[in-house]
Amino acid sequence: MKIGFYELPNNDFTDMGISSDIVKSIIIDDIPVGIVYLSDVMDDGIYIEWIEFLSVFHGKHILRPVMNALYKEYGTLYFESCNELIKKYDALGAIKGEYDEDREMTSYFYKA
Repeated sequence: MKIGFYELPNNDFTDMGISSDIVKSIIIDDIPVGIVYLSDVMDDGIYIEWIEFLSVFHGKHILRPVMNALYKEYGTLYFESCNELIKKYDALGAIKGEYDEDREMTSYFYKA
């Protein structure tokens, strides 16, 4: 499985309401499978604002390889998740950080 990223013009996605520094298309074996919004705010890695896969790729077990490829490119990955996805990120091996009760979000970091 060959995973790559293609940077997209960030100004094309301002209407999505997601603040980010970098927007990249996720490519697996020359097929676009999703999109990732990144913010370069961390000293030793990058913050994932949003990651989304096209619905036809849900359940295809591509999250871990994509996260590993992002880790190789940027270092430690930081992100937050709602409670409904905690099991997914725990199974991925992401390290759980603090829980924000006001926003009902758990912070994570990931090192491949």
